[in-house]
Amino acid sequence: MYKGIVENRSYNDMIEAGFYKIQDNMIDGPNTYWGTLVVFNDSAHITQVFYPNIDSAEISTRKGSINNFAKSAWRSISFT
Repeated sequence: MYKGIVENRSYNDMIEAGFYKIQDNMIDGPNTYWGTLVVFNDSAHITQVFYPNIDSAEISTRKGSINNFAKSAWRSISFT
């Protein structure tokens, strides 16, 4: 489910399942300014996957439990 355009917010706030269009001035996320964020939430765990809108950029992901999600570290996935 599309959640809309997001800017000037924290990735820690986007825990509802769906996909978001990410714009400028985001905090607590990957270093890429814009792209698509997909969120999976099963009521106990959250997974975020960020797809940047830049060719050859790495995909970033993180996962954690509902209680400590903000402390979850981002990891990069490279397909090269």
